[in-house]
Amino acid sequence: MQQRDEGHAHTAGQTRATQPRREPIRNVGVRGCWELLIKIIILIILILILILWYFGRGGDFIGFPVGRYPWLILLILILLLLWLIWLQKHFVSLTCGLTDPTGCVRGETDILAGRVLEPVIGTASGIGFSRYELAVFWTGSVEVSIPDAVVYANGAGNPDTALTFGNHQVTSATLGFVDIQKLVDGAGAHIHEGTNFRLELYVIGIDGSRRTCTITFALTAARAFIQNVGGAIPDNYPDPNEPLRVGTGGPLATVGGGFHLRGAADPYGCSGTEELAEYSLWVKPDPDFDVPQPAMGTAYDPVSDGWTNITTATYTTADQRFWNEVDGIPDPDVLTRQSVWSTKQVWSVVWVDSMPTLTVTNVPYLPPQAYGSGTSGKYCFLLKVVDTAGNTYYDIQRAWIDNETIRGKIDRVRYQGAGDIPPCTDILINNGSGVARTIEVLGFATDPLIVATDTTTPTSDNFSGYSVWLRKQGTSSEVYLVNNSSTPVPGRATWTGGADPAAAVIATLDLRWLDAGDPGPVPNDAAGDPVEPEQRLARQTSCTYDIFLTVSDKTIVSESTHHSTGVLTFPVKIVNDLPL
Repeated sequence: MQQRDEGHAHTAGQTRATQPRREPIRNVGVRGCWELLIKIIILIILILILILWYFGRGGDFIGFPVGRYPWLILLILILLLLWLIWLQKHFVSLTCGLTDPTGCVRGETDILAGRVLEPVIGTASGIGFSRYELAVFWTGSVEVSIPDAVVYANGAGNPDTALTFGNHQVTSATLGFVDIQKLVDGAGAHIHEGTNFRLELYVIGIDGSRRTCTITFALTAARAFIQNVGGAIPDNYPDPNEPLRVGTGGPLATVGGGFHLRGAADPYGCSGTEELAEYSLWVKPDPDFDVPQPAMGTAYDPVSDGWTNITTATYTTADQRFWNEVDGIPDPDVLTRQSVWSTKQVWSVVWVDSMPTLTVTNVPYLPPQAYGSGTSGKYCFLLKVVDTAGNTYYDIQRAWIDNETIRGKIDRVRYQGAGDIPPCTDILINNGSGVARTIEVLGFATDPLIVATDTTTPTSDNFSGYSVWLRKQGTSSEVYLVNNSSTPVPGRATWTGGADPAAAVIATLDLRWLDAGDPGPVPNDAAGDPVEPEQRLARQTSCTYDIFLTVSDKTIVSESTHHSTGVLTFPVKIVNDLPL
């Protein structure tokens, strides 16, 4: 709304110290004073003539006879002047009144598509009426005017977004509508302090006079949201369709293991008269990610809709609410808690006669209890919050759950272009012609898809990578054969889950790298690092080496680590049988 009431309205977003409201400038005004004065003088003259005629000499007036028609014309002139004074509104008398909104309000969603509106009911009328205007203020530690918070009503009482003021008189009917979202946005950070607002109605006359009336109301409000699932967060957590990510703006996330849901369950609207009565967490499969979020304020029953309860926390005392909150937000912000109240000890130092005394107090406590996620898949989590006034709030968060076992194995080795090397058999560098061989390492390094038919990355296919490296026994450096390849072996076209896949080549090793007698330049391994001398073999010597494999995916497991095979070891003995 464009503010047009100088002296009463404030620039959008401006704050001011709270102070008593001034009385309206005036309720009754006079306009067109000279025109009114001339009309009154003529009216007085006509009335005097009428009186003199009535009490005149035998019906004559100053020697002139008076008939029936002059009397009638005189009366018509008097009535015409009175009618002109009324029609031209020389006298202005305004009526101002507000009856709604009052108390706790939440707005209605079926008045104007896409907006939550609360009707404003009252009276703006009177003699000399010009227009009316509405203004809304957040009231608390400071006073904040809320811009564009009003949608005016047309003559039929319906919202008209084109109106910038009320252009017609209203009596005990709809003056306009308060936009609830605009109230929240305009109050900014202050909305977390409280939800009290003042609505002002200015009825303005054609002479500039005005009458002002006010009413106060509060929004039903709560912090009710899931902000973190197992260490993954959405960028825009109020949006039920926002996916989980690894950090703000990060890649899409998958979670698994035992983890917590974090957020808030804190009703605080209507001047603190609405407090937390109960909150509960629920989960159910959501294979298409299309489970709708229940409408705020509805009596939704998760059980009848197939949800499984994770926890239900019931609050009945002020102590339970106080000891589980800091600054109005549950502390810590863990929502996954046991359902049965216990106690915890709070230590403090009390000074008695200038001496510190250590005291301990038992206070109500709901211990955290991690949610043990189960079968992999796409799931939806639901938070339901109920306050002491019976208002209900809901929030959902969708999540990819991954509890699949990473698959990794070194199965065997073989000479490239030849057969497998039997177990416990030496690996010979010389190919029989004085040339160093290449060996192939066979096995698998992969991760099952979360949904077998979905190859979307990085959610259903959240494979991270695998590494293969070689280390000579007793040394500290290493030779990388594969440096964190992001491509699973075997590929997705061959294997997406189920029983262990068939072995395939996961790495190759050019044995020339290990020949200390090779006169060529020092080779670089798959990581681009020079092969250290300690990893090389003098000719006509041998040593035991270990081939290592690690495989991992991107799932955040139990809020800290990722799925991994750990380090898998395959020992071999390598003989440098190249001639001296």
